[in-house]
Order: sequence, then C-alpha cells, then structure tokens
Amino acid sequence: MDPREFLCRLTDRLDGHFRLELKGERDKISYTLLNLDRIDHPNIAGIWTADRMFDFSIRDVHHDALELPGELQARRIARQLFRNSMLLYDRLRLRSISMYADAEVGGYAWARYRFLPNNQSEWD
Repeated sequence: MDPREFLCRLTDRLDGHFRLELKGERDKISYTLLNLDRIDHPNIAGIWTADRMFDFSIRDVHHDALELPGELQARRIARQLFRNSMLLYDRLRLRSISMYADAEVGGYAWARYRFLPNNQSEWD
C-alpha cells in the first residue's frame, strides 16, 4: 500500500495535520503517526502520537504506544483512530493485534473493544 494511502486511511475523520514516519523492511514495518497541530489553549500542546509495529510474516500488528494528553482524551481521537486502524488492518489482511495493556493506565479500555488477554492469569 502506498504510504499516502496508508496515512489517508489512518487519519480519516481526524482533524489536523499529520506526519507518518515509516521504518523497517519488507515484512516488518513500524510507523509513528504524529499529529502536528496545537489546540487553541495555552496549556495544551495538542500533539499526540501512535506507534505500531507490523509483522506481515505472521500477519500481526503490535500496538506499542498511544500518547494522548489528558486534555485531548474527551475528544474521541483514540476511538476514531482505532476505528480507522481496524479498517486498515482488515484491508491489510492482518490476523492479530498484540499489545501490552497496563492495568493502571488504559488497560481497562481494551475490554470495551472485546479484547481478551492471552491467558486468564493476565486478566485477574
């Protein structure tokens, strides 16, 4: 997939100006999506990032990080980015999403999207 199409699909219905940084080789590619905008508020940077690592040899994407300032969390940016990502992953024919979800910071959110841990002991 062309990087411009990739960026377009990932940022559909998200406001702002973005930069996509791609790294890696043919089967293993990582990206960082950077929002370059600032919100009209002196105390909010307005910049957020999402990091993902694709392993096409096993058709997996690993969610490394999503850094979204607290002031921006109510704007449903993460929800729209997740929706766009799922459509993109389907188009890329990925079979799995892996991640480390910290129970202290945001881990609870994955259960809302019906993600489950690999084993029961991680759930308890």
